Amino acid sequence: MTERRSATLAQGALLVLLLLAGWAYVGLRQRQPTISDTIGYVVAGRGLAQGNGLAYDDPLNEEIGPYFTLYAFGVTRPGDARFFLGFPPGYPLLVGAGIWLAGTDAAAFLVSPLLALLALLGAWGLAWTATGSPWAGFWAAALLASTPTLWRFGTEPWSDVAAAALAALAAWLYLRSRRPGAGPRRGWLAALGGVLLGYSFFVRYAMVAVLPAFALAELLTARARVWSERWRWPFFALATLAVLGLPLFNQLYYGGFNLTSYSPEHGWYPWPAFSFDYALGASPVGGRSLPAIGETLWAGFGLALLLMLPGLARLRRPGRALVLGAVLCLLVPYAFYAFAAREVNARFLLPALPFLAAAMGAGVVWLGERLPASRWRLLAGLALALALIALLPARVQALRQRNASTGALVDQVRDLAADTPADAVYLSYALNDHLVYFGGRSTLNYRRIPRSLPGDGRYEMEQLEPCVVEAIDALLAAGRPVFYVADPDSPFWGTLPFLVDHFRLTPTSAAPSVYAVRAPDSVASRSALAACRSRGQ
Repeated sequence: MTERRSATLAQGALLVLLLLAGWAYVGLRQRQPTISDTIGYVVAGRGLAQGNGLAYDDPLNEEIGPYFTLYAFGVTRPGDARFFLGFPPGYPLLVGAGIWLAGTDAAAFLVSPLLALLALLGAWGLAWTATGSPWAGFWAAALLASTPTLWRFGTEPWSDVAAAALAALAAWLYLRSRRPGAGPRRGWLAALGGVLLGYSFFVRYAMVAVLPAFALAELLTARARVWSERWRWPFFALATLAVLGLPLFNQLYYGGFNLTSYSPEHGWYPWPAFSFDYALGASPVGGRSLPAIGETLWAGFGLALLLMLPGLARLRRPGRALVLGAVLCLLVPYAFYAFAAREVNARFLLPALPFLAAAMGAGVVWLGERLPASRWRLLAGLALALALIALLPARVQALRQRNASTGALVDQVRDLAADTPADAVYLSYALNDHLVYFGGRSTLNYRRIPRSLPGDGRYEMEQLEPCVVEAIDALLAAGRPVFYVADPDSPFWGTLPFLVDHFRLTPTSAAPSVYAVRAPDSVASRSALAACRSRGQ
């Protein structure tokens, strides 16, 4: 088989893969968000499409106090009663652009599937350019397309798949610009790659960690030519400009150059985000983060991970340095992160997956080159393809079950809200965002009341009771019906015990347990409460 014919077949196979993956991702996409993060992204994107910015505005914040918000909107500003999105703006901008272009909110759920396809395209281009083999690119895309991590988060509105797509495309363009045949386009390819990588920093701040991998690849392979060949400069100039833009954004949005939504001032937990102790030990939210990386990667790629080492050897020098550096830069921080990269947090590893897949795709080619004849390579390729196809029913079934569970939850919340007046206010730990998004009700988000006190290693929990009681008193005085949804397992921010002490609770629903909160017969107990210091007032 000629080299040109082989390349044509590989590109045809890639086209079929992209069409099938696109059909699956779009058809199985989540059509309603059910996690607070994804609800926040969709609400923010919708607000941007409508020209309202990244703010969440409930009039009760000005009338009663700064408590009425979604979990994702936890950033406050002095003198402003609104809450602002606590995530970087890059992904909401993409969601907002999709909604604006399509003219419908439903487009918010098409953005991630399209970005998942771009991640596959980026893995293909990265592996092909780094090896010179179009089949390495195809197998990289096929292996990435088979992972349950991409199937899940590529069909839900998460920022991580956007970060993965941008990083992979930037790496492809970076390597393309260094090919001798790139010609006068080199500078433009480098510039576009720098723009994509820089934008990824505003999708997820953690993406800044991958920049040293590009710098290392440049220094190891170009050396003195870095200074003499100016077409190399745009990539790093634009990426560096994006890095410098982050503290400026922080100053304008969060109120300080080194402040983010993960700062205690904006509600981050009163313990460190990273610690060597979390690698093999417990953290306040799980821990054992190092084994979690291995578990998630093994669940995603299985035995194909064994192809990484020969694949790295098969990669050309610039690609090898970039792929290995990117994998380390993007994975190592999460070995010490409080939130272990398993289950819903497996998404943290998504930006590293195209680079891993590129190495494994090169490994498949390395293995094929050692088979004695072309017919053996063909049989081995068909066997691998069938093995990957055999994984599909489980992937499809998992997403169908997720979508069915999502639909049942949405119906439950809508029925719950429909049984109450339109001006009702809810208190619910687990369903706070759902009651806003699906039920159209205001919610008193009491999880946002206690401030984080990192110096003491705790929250200001003594403020929870007086502030909640004060807010409910004001709501009832204004004639607003108040309802409390009891959690099956009482959370750390449980409020039921003191609500019983200060109000009359009347059951209105058994599944879930819902209580109408009414004024007490006597308010004598109020005198024992501490004063409420409302955040932002």
